[in-house]
Amino acid sequence: MKKVRRLWIVVALACAALLGYVVWKNHRVDLAEFIRDSSDQKYNVLLITIDTLRADHLGCYGFKEISTPNIDALAASGIQFTDATAHVPLTLPSHSSILTGNFPPYHGIHDNGGFYLPKSQITAAELFRKNGFATAAFVAAYVLDSSWGLDKGFDTYFDNFDLSKEERIGLSTIERKADDVFDHAVHWLDQHRNERFFLWTHFYDPHSPYEPPKEWAEKYPQRPYIGEIAYTDSVVGRLLAHLDQLGLREKTVIVLTGDHGESIGEHRESTHAFFVYDATLHVPLILSSPQKELQKKVVLNQVRSVDILPTLLQLAGVSVPESVQGRSLLHTILDTDKKLEALASYAECYYPQYHFGWSRLLSLRTGLFKYIDAPKPELYDLKKDPKELHNVIQEHRDIALRMKQELEAIDRARSQAASLQPGSIDAETHEKLAALGYVGAFSGPVDADPSKLPDPKDKIDLFNLIASARTDSLSGKSGDSIAKFKRALEADPGIVDAHFMLGNEYSRLERYPEALDEFKKTLELKPDYDFAIINLANTYRKMGRIDEALAGFELFLKKNPEKTQVLYRIGELYLNKDEPDKAMEYFQRALNVEPDTSWVYNSIGVAYLKTKQSQKAEESFRKALELNPKVAMAHFNLAQLYESQGKTEEAERQYLSELEISSKNFKADFNLGRMYLSKGKITEGIAHLKSSIENAPDFPLGYLFLAQALVENGSDLDQAAELANKGLSLDPDPEYRPLGHLVLADIYNRQGRRDLEQEQLRLAKER
Repeated sequence: MKKVRRLWIVVALACAALLGYVVWKNHRVDLAEFIRDSSDQKYNVLLITIDTLRADHLGCYGFKEISTPNIDALAASGIQFTDATAHVPLTLPSHSSILTGNFPPYHGIHDNGGFYLPKSQITAAELFRKNGFATAAFVAAYVLDSSWGLDKGFDTYFDNFDLSKEERIGLSTIERKADDVFDHAVHWLDQHRNERFFLWTHFYDPHSPYEPPKEWAEKYPQRPYIGEIAYTDSVVGRLLAHLDQLGLREKTVIVLTGDHGESIGEHRESTHAFFVYDATLHVPLILSSPQKELQKKVVLNQVRSVDILPTLLQLAGVSVPESVQGRSLLHTILDTDKKLEALASYAECYYPQYHFGWSRLLSLRTGLFKYIDAPKPELYDLKKDPKELHNVIQEHRDIALRMKQELEAIDRARSQAASLQPGSIDAETHEKLAALGYVGAFSGPVDADPSKLPDPKDKIDLFNLIASARTDSLSGKSGDSIAKFKRALEADPGIVDAHFMLGNEYSRLERYPEALDEFKKTLELKPDYDFAIINLANTYRKMGRIDEALAGFELFLKKNPEKTQVLYRIGELYLNKDEPDKAMEYFQRALNVEPDTSWVYNSIGVAYLKTKQSQKAEESFRKALELNPKVAMAHFNLAQLYESQGKTEEAERQYLSELEISSKNFKADFNLGRMYLSKGKITEGIAHLKSSIENAPDFPLGYLFLAQALVENGSDLDQAAELANKGLSLDPDPEYRPLGHLVLADIYNRQGRRDLEQEQLRLAKER
């Protein structure tokens, strides 16, 4: 661990000669005494991160076309760092650096999704909680869901994203508005106002798609990105005002920063994630503290996102672990009589390589120069050329060579730290991401020589075309999306993700043969792409070709015999074939690989139900919920078990618990509605039956039972008849068709329409 950290110190010292020094003309502060004083004050800590926020789009950073009074006031009264840089132009890896104080090669998170923060990484929340702080996080985007591991150390981690509500998915498009984050955060603050706390609030609004609330859209017409920033500023103002109301402002250290920026067309990049220019790496960083020494200053030195954690720890009187690679900024702010070594900033972007098979990009920034390691390397003089428009590598080959050597040292350190392999997410999340079309990490070559891969600069138009196709897909414009994916594949047939996403578009349109073709092409290019394997098997299943789905999975297992996800999928298919004993064999194999896997225990419970072993089924469902109280369908399965045993109160509680986890589970709504009807709770039953058909418009039984409930309740008979006819038109199972006809016969009898009544009775009798 110390060896890895020393490599980073070498980087910083080597680059000091390139950077030069910035010295404050100010009085000296005894740093050790200052830190002791901070510890005695027992400050709270509030971390505010704003997603996709360019520093140069805030008023306090010189942008005249926006009003951000709350952030500007925070900067004016505190310390504003003018040259702060992030390390990845992506949300999850960037926040991982903020919360661990480590660079991506060390914490191991290189992309959104597909990675899980290693247990070896110590987070801010763990350190604060260990020192007696109440800890809470309120995040606004699924990309920061607890599935990826950033919840380590938080007593409260508010994510609560329900993928079942999504018809289509981009990992970056599942979000909640800043107002929602604010409401939950201040509720927590109210409850913990008398405790020392570490609170992280994450606001996602400036991220695309840009959809500011009406007031802000009207204030900034045709400029939605700016409108989103201004709206977020207003919510930040409300949060700070709430601190004032609680009397906590003078007891709280506050840091506000962005995780990365946004290109907005610079270098022909429309948003972010593809390049490592300052448009997406220069972020705001503002520190506010009650201490007079940390007020009304502007720091010109280059600083980094990894420096935030050690700074907050020192201000809170918490020891900084030796493993943290960032450096406390108190040295930069307070050691004013010293010349401080420059803090070189590493950045990376593996997105082009993981998703398209093009080269990754690495960069080293010293404040004076920035070197970008690519198949066509780049060097920029940031003082003369802050927009990075003129590559000066020919004029400064000696500087470029030294910086390249430092990047190579960092890359060597990678093998001593975090693994390149992604972490594991739960099966139901994995299934939903695959089925809804999320493109996971590692679809392209992971270990390929970057110099032999295409340079992303040469592929930007193709990247923009694919990004546009994905946007069309998320907007439900399948025709446009398919056409663009085809154009992209004509230009570069080797783009794995394009084949995968095209397969998903065909699958949504129920064009299953074409979907199969694209998933097969995906697997020809990347045989271990598990999302593609799942979707290929699911496509076969939808076509009724279960044996072919099993064959595809078994072929994968020959090369990857311990892939829990695939073992589980095979077991599920055998359950579908009503072969529970065979299913159990694969579930047990999955548990041998990952013993404490909640979703596998849930399916084992289903297998026990099918073999009439109720006690073992209940134990399995209970085990699943013990391991993960939010595991999908475990409460539902328990409810069905209890209902079959006549334990209606227990069944009701379990159905309601299932709906708390997955509000769109139409089966839970239907069963609960049916139970309420049997108990004479007609109003409650009708409400749940209505919800079942709202969430599943093609579910025939929902219509039939709702029609029957409306008749029994003496409601609108015409509406009941319409519902019954709709249910029959959806072709319910033969055993339920007579119910529809009998309901209609009852309606016509009540309306005095004897001929229609007799016709429905005849149809019911025939069926």
